[in-house]
Parts: sequence; C-alpha cells; structure tokens
Amino acid sequence: ERARCQPPTMVIGNVSPAPDASSKKSPAPAKWTPVAAPKCLVCEKSVYENEKLTADGKVWHKTCFRCGHCRKVLSLGNYAAVSDKVFCKPHFKQLFAEGGGSYASMTGETDPKKAWAPKTADAAIGSPGAGAAATA
Repeated sequence: ERARCQPPTMVIGNVSPAPDASSKKSPAPAKWTPVAAPKCLVCEKSVYENEKLTADGKVWHKTCFRCGHCRKVLSLGNYAAVSDKVFCKPHFKQLFAEGGGSYASMTGETDPKKAWAPKTADAAIGSPGAGAAATA
C-alpha cells in the first residue's frame, strides 16, 4: 500500500504560533496621558487654554486678572505688576507715590529704606575716619 502524503502547510506573511497562557504579557501602557493644566496665581484652580491669560510668565484666569486695589478686571495693555501683584496703571502710580517711591509699600513688605539709621552730627563724630583726624 501506498503511504498517503499530506499537502504542505502554507505560511503567509510573518505568522507566529499562538502564545500559550503562561507567557501573557501585561497590557501596553497608554499612548496618551493627560497633561496637568497650570494653576491660576489667584484662585489656584486649573486654567484651561480658552480662559488662560499669561503675563510676566505667570498664568491667570481672565476673570482673576484684577487690580489689587480697585478689583477692576485688567487686560495685557493696562496693567503693571510688582512681586506677583497686579494693578491698573492709575492705582500703580497712586500707590507708588503714596509709598514714597517704594515698591515695598505696594506689596506689603517692610520698606528697606526705613531700616536705615538716620545720620546725625553725633554719628559722624564717632565714625572711624573722623576719629583719626580728631586725635592727630
């Protein structure tokens, strides 16, 4: 009797045998991850692109970008900033003049000029240069 031949199997493309259950891998990581939205400097909530206003490298909501004195909503053309505080231009000038020409008065910080001791005639006599001339 003649042996029966089996027809050859056809392989199309790059076919690999089916994996067995023991070699299953974990699922692939997600291809897209959401990016955290920046936080508003005033309210500290997320700021999305359609409500975003960026000035001096800081991010605000358009409605949070207000004068620190009169609370008027500001735009990029009518504000002045000092230490992350923003003011409308009229109040910026007013507060700067009232503070004696110091930005510290606008931010609530202590004025470094007031920490300096005033010079008096007695202090000049006690200075090292004056003492040398008096003893000679």
